[in-house]
Amino acid sequence: MGDGGSTSASVAGFHVVLLSGALGGHICKPSISAAALEEAGACLKEVKMKTTICTFPMRALALHYLRMCVAEGCYEEISMMARSIRREVAVHMAAALSAVKRHHLALVLHWVAAIGHVCGPACDAIKFYLKDSILENIRDVPIVLPLLPSLTPAIQNAVKEALLDALFYNDSEGVLLKELVDALIDHTSKDVAERQREVDALRLKIDTLTVADQDRRGTERQPAEMDGEEEGQGEADQGIKA
Repeated sequence: MGDGGSTSASVAGFHVVLLSGALGGHICKPSISAAALEEAGACLKEVKMKTTICTFPMRALALHYLRMCVAEGCYEEISMMARSIRREVAVHMAAALSAVKRHHLALVLHWVAAIGHVCGPACDAIKFYLKDSILENIRDVPIVLPLLPSLTPAIQNAVKEALLDALFYNDSEGVLLKELVDALIDHTSKDVAERQREVDALRLKIDTLTVADQDRRGTERQPAEMDGEEEGQGEADQGIKA
């Protein structure tokens, strides 16, 4: 709103944003103009407004979960969430998520890769923010490269063009390229370490199963050996009696 004592000010519009993004999820335009106030002989400070706030606890919880997944880099969980809700809702959210500020690139591309073909306004919104997103989230590029084959061709091409544009036209000193190379090396190292942990865990599981199987066989063999010894002892006793 304008200054309280102004008679020419009007009630400003407002919009609701998602995850601190720049794209409004809902817009309400002014319903009272400055001219209407002046005609009524009222100034802005005399206007009383009644506001109704609707809360949706489960939706708020879902968005909080999404926010925590973004903060902690749990992108597989983000993909699962996108696949688990109705497609039309997921597509609408893709457009709203296209302007979030934190880890935009990884969040949006994991989301749209999970829901499949995206076109129309949602696709346009995603492409519009791609260049700035890559410039601001260059270290997330290695995370999203494996997703490219799963993306809509239009978004896939837009990602490639935005990446090339960022590296060749906005990186005259090679700062972005160096950061991208460092991110690729870091991502590869983490991937190799993760694979090694999986191999070590598998080996440990195999060793544990092997030891358990050996113990089981040894336990089964002991009663059989004892039965054999008892039979031998019984035959010896019978021989002595004879």
